[in-house]
Amino acid sequence: MTRQVTVEFPEEAMKTLDVRPERLPQELREAAVLRWFEEGRVSQGQAACLLGVTRGEFFDLLNAHHLSPVQMTTADLEEDFRHG
Repeated sequence: MTRQVTVEFPEEAMKTLDVRPERLPQELREAAVLRWFEEGRVSQGQAACLLGVTRGEFFDLLNAHHLSPVQMTTADLEEDFRHG
């Protein structure tokens, strides 16, 4: 099941962001999913599925946005080193 969402977006914002109107839905979807991934709300696989891409393509998207595919906090890393 899918749900359609309508978002009002000012024309000047599209100009500022240099987004073509036909690309806006995809860019908004990517921005939301990338944010949810950064927050740890979705996994790599879930994020790729939400965007309709492979995990490799999702890694490419992360790279294009200078984001790490590893979502560990400093505390997580310290814990791993202590018990590793």
